[in-house]
Amino acid sequence: MLRFPMHSYRHSLTPRERSVLALVGKGHSDKEIARILGLATSTVSNCVATILTKLDAANRTEAAMKAVAAGLTPVTREEPPE
Repeated sequence: MLRFPMHSYRHSLTPRERSVLALVGKGHSDKEIARILGLATSTVSNCVATILTKLDAANRTEAAMKAVAAGLTPVTREEPPE
């Protein structure tokens, strides 16, 4: 199991960044996140880049893993459609 240092990520991320990060963790693309949050795709892309920097993450997957480890986003499991 991967372990990440528990920095104060919650305080370093803005509410918008936390919203975007939650959707990144669910596997949404920038375009989908933009549609869901009513933002421009370029705004979401910039936000994701800022999140990666703040969390010192190499990619979206690592950022999502760090967010879960730090308690920023819950671990959710999508139920398959019946």
